[in-house]
Amino acid sequence: MANINLQDYYNRYAKEKSWEKLLVLAGRFIQSAEINEIQDVLSDRLKGIGDALYRDGDIVSGCEIAIDTDASTARVGAGRVYLNGAVRELETATLTIPLPGTVDIGVILRSRVETEIENGELRDPAVGCPAYNQPGAARLIVTAEWGRNTDNPSGDHEFCRVYTVTDGEVAGSSVPTGTYMDEFLDALARYDRESNGFYIIQGLSVTVQDAPLGKQAFSVAEGKAHIQGYEVSIPYSKR
Repeated sequence: MANINLQDYYNRYAKEKSWEKLLVLAGRFIQSAEINEIQDVLSDRLKGIGDALYRDGDIVSGCEIAIDTDASTARVGAGRVYLNGAVRELETATLTIPLPGTVDIGVILRSRVETEIENGELRDPAVGCPAYNQPGAARLIVTAEWGRNTDNPSGDHEFCRVYTVTDGEVAGSSVPTGTYMDEFLDALARYDRESNGFYIIQGLSVTVQDAPLGKQAFSVAEGKAHIQGYEVSIPYSKR
């Protein structure tokens, strides 16, 4: 949840208060704080459902990564990543990586508050009404972009790791794991494992590559397989 420091903004919501809903009573004034609290009650409920399905940093779609060791860069594709209660849309980005060295690549969430001073469209557009052209609610703007853990040294923005790159190799990623309905999925996985063992669904072909004398090098293509009864998705080739 972003820390909103804005004059005349009030919000008393806290998860530990266990507010299920706000009960609006006839004849009483609506408080600005109550409208803010209604949004947070609903957002917290949706986040609870999202967290049961995904972990922060899980790839929902796309987001393939390719390493160019000659240029010392990592190209991360457009896609969708779950983070902080929402699925975030990301555009393609090319990032410089240390070679040799280790760097985390993931999503940077940047938050800012926008008022009628920065955006005149936030003034009341209802022509003929008493509040026409008067300032109204501010907006919390949250944007997501690819970045490295070293891109946020001050910690002003939220960073969530998706990939770890070590010496030009992708060493790990947060791929959807299906954390929901654990007992049901475990039963399905056990049946699949005992019936079919381990098997490839698509991709994961192995090719021989050039290597120094006396050594062997192989490249495993991206793809999917069932391991221990669970689907494992590798969205990048690995040397």
